[in-house]
Amino acid sequence: MEPAIPEGATVVLENVERARPRFGDVVLARFADGIRLHRLVWAPRRASRVWRTQADRAWLFDAGLSPGDVLATVVSVYGQVGSPRRLRRAAASLLR
Repeated sequence: MEPAIPEGATVVLENVERARPRFGDVVLARFADGIRLHRLVWAPRRASRVWRTQADRAWLFDAGLSPGDVLATVVSVYGQVGSPRRLRRAAASLLR
C-alpha cells in the first residue's frame, strides 16, 4: 500500500461493524491467497453485493469480495518515526 502506508508501518484497524468501510478507505480483506490491506474502490449501497479493492500501485482491480471478506477498516497509520498519519491526508497526498 505504499506510498499511503509505508512498509513496516503500524496500522490501527476498526471492525467493519464499528467503522463501515467507504469508497477510498483502506481495508483489511480476506482473499483466496491470504489477507491484505487494499483500497476499497467499489462499495455497493446494498451490503449483499460484491465489493472491489485494488492496491494503490496496481493497474487492475482485485477479484470481487463478499461483504464478509472485508474484515476491518484502517483508521490511522503510524509511520517509521512513530508519529500518527491520518489516512485521509495520506490518500489525499496521492492526488496532488
